[in-house]
Amino acid sequence: MAREIRIVGIGDVHWGAMPPERLENEFNQIIFPWLEANAFEALVQFGDWFDKRLSLDSEDAKTAMRILVRLCQLCQARNVPFRVIKGTLSHDYFQLQNYHPLETEYPTFRVISTAGHEELLEGFDVLWVPEEYPTDYGDYYGQLLNDADGNNLVYDAIFMHG
Repeated sequence: MAREIRIVGIGDVHWGAMPPERLENEFNQIIFPWLEANAFEALVQFGDWFDKRLSLDSEDAKTAMRILVRLCQLCQARNVPFRVIKGTLSHDYFQLQNYHPLETEYPTFRVISTAGHEELLEGFDVLWVPEEYPTDYGDYYGQLLNDADGNNLVYDAIFMHG
């Protein structure tokens, strides 16, 4: 029998595009109650967490951090992996680097900044493909999709932003 895995995906939140109070209310009234009431094996944010470069002391950045920490806490309490994939340069810029210290505090959390493989769950292999801008896409991604002999590598899922 096939194994059923429930992975929750959140995409394109775009902190900074609308009032932070509105997004925080949506998380508090819709997303958190659903996550707290349902079982899932992993949580993935598929990039563009931000809409533009934000000042760290802006209400948008503070609210985005508060929501991300709460997601980290929820996933840590359940021992569920939580990954945030880097989005486009024009949106996420390099702001996700500010979240790297959370990887120490919440071991189930990780920011995905470069393409690569991870056994996300036991026996469940993922290829992560964040937004990147290599010189030669074929060569760059080819080494992640094929082994040294040119055989296709098999993943259970490929999660990407762009």
